[in-house]
Amino acid sequence: MIARGVLLLLLVAAPVAAQVCLGGTEESAGRVAVAVGRAAEGASLVGGDFAWQLAPSVALFGDGDVTVYPNPFPHRDRLAIGVAFLIAGAPRVSVCFTPAIETERIDEFHVRRIPLGLAVGWWMPLSGDQRRLEMTVEPFFVHSHEWIGAFTRQSNFVSGRAGMVRVVRRVLLGVEYEHAFDDDARWHLRARLGVTF
Repeated sequence: MIARGVLLLLLVAAPVAAQVCLGGTEESAGRVAVAVGRAAEGASLVGGDFAWQLAPSVALFGDGDVTVYPNPFPHRDRLAIGVAFLIAGAPRVSVCFTPAIETERIDEFHVRRIPLGLAVGWWMPLSGDQRRLEMTVEPFFVHSHEWIGAFTRQSNFVSGRAGMVRVVRRVLLGVEYEHAFDDDARWHLRARLGVTF
């Protein structure tokens, strides 16, 4: 009964932007950020991400990174792009469906993934009109196609990420953690610096 009431409240509340699902606010048209971090197997990571509000209920997003493993292992290049579709919202809170396409390459090993996520984002004002704290949680189901030479394999697994960002005026500073619950148990932790516009 309570769950139905909460769902009804989310569905009939004042509309909010899909941008909130991605760590933004109703007022921000988009953002860009750079990131550095650590990953599984003692690797270091550098990358970036963006989000852009296409319409009140649709936002485009993407991210990419290069992960450098200790010698003699090769580095990993990854690029992803997707769309966030707003499915429910309340003031300062939104829930989005986030399908994406992701490509990854480690030397001659190639991976194509389709992550299907459900992102929940919310933000709260801090002291002052231009300071806020943004948080996101996004579990997702991933279909993966991997190949090297003539060998190919398909798999499915569950992954997820969570992040928190503090925004002062238009500058954002935050952290993001992502973990893939598959055989590799890949994870990465990134510190992010960027701007909203």
